[in-house]
Amino acid sequence: MAALARTHEPGIARVRVLAPGLFTTVQDGGRPHHRLIGVPLGGALDVLSFRAANRLVGNGEDVAVLEVTGAGPRLLFEAPAAVAMCGGDFRAYVDGEPLPPQRAVWLGGGAILEIRQVRRGFRGYLAIRGGFLAEQALDSRSALPRYGIGKLLAAGDEMTYQPGPAAPPAGFRAISPRAAVAPFQVGGWLDQIEDEIVILRVVRGEQADWFDEGARRAFFDRTWQVAPQSDRMGLRLRGDPLGAPSRQLASEPVVPGSVQVPPDGLPIVLMRECQTTGGYPKLATVISADLDKLAHLRPGSSVRFVEVSFEEAFRLRSVQDRLARVWLQFVAERAQQAWGSQGGN
Repeated sequence: MAALARTHEPGIARVRVLAPGLFTTVQDGGRPHHRLIGVPLGGALDVLSFRAANRLVGNGEDVAVLEVTGAGPRLLFEAPAAVAMCGGDFRAYVDGEPLPPQRAVWLGGGAILEIRQVRRGFRGYLAIRGGFLAEQALDSRSALPRYGIGKLLAAGDEMTYQPGPAAPPAGFRAISPRAAVAPFQVGGWLDQIEDEIVILRVVRGEQADWFDEGARRAFFDRTWQVAPQSDRMGLRLRGDPLGAPSRQLASEPVVPGSVQVPPDGLPIVLMRECQTTGGYPKLATVISADLDKLAHLRPGSSVRFVEVSFEEAFRLRSVQDRLARVWLQFVAERAQQAWGSQGGN
């Protein structure tokens, strides 16, 4: 198992884990080039928030961050740090003082950052200038604990990072003796997600015609709930079971967003940490424009599915990509203005 990196090299500081949170791991952009040998993609589940957090501290978009789930860790920084938290609406505090969300933050040496329970959404991304320096495996720092790569954070762990500026940049507002926040806040796409029922758009699955018309109609007509057994690999759904498919399937490739229906008739929506092949029939596939939504579905969340054409799915992805590029460029420019010559890497 790859350990969290520890070092005493000059110019390298440590952050100590005082409490690990519910499920906290190091994540980056994952391992897209290793799926051919059976390694899951993995990486940050909410890619846009992951990229935005990195941009806020001046990083490139694929630098390793901490992904927190439900309730985050309590961390002690031994040296100044430049950090940012994006994604779900978590309650965060520095030395006991409330920390505004979606902002670049300067922390002084000895500061304690506590990320408490999430209020909306489910996952958040804590970026630090230069990235968290966990060990690499298969060209990525992303943890895949079920495959023996990396681990969940535990109390007493230490991670390393490049120290941030010795003092907060001009224009940052002090919120405690060891913390100051940037003068701007970035919005999050979570504001556009329905509070009561999350709508997921899907295209027709490869084995959709193996299900009778009643089962196909029921899949779209019903409101499903996310089951507690869900994880980074897949969301298990609860509700009235669907009818069985007309035949069995040998294993074949699956992708993040595939909606499989096992023999119990309760769908499973695969996440970015899913396996590369599977043997359950695929009734639908969540379109790529909606994959980030999956990161913020918690046990008990309500979900409904809406079918779109392949042409519409491609159009929505193209529109989302253009908007994301513009938004991330805006975030990067504002961050550069805020940090000035003390910006990130």
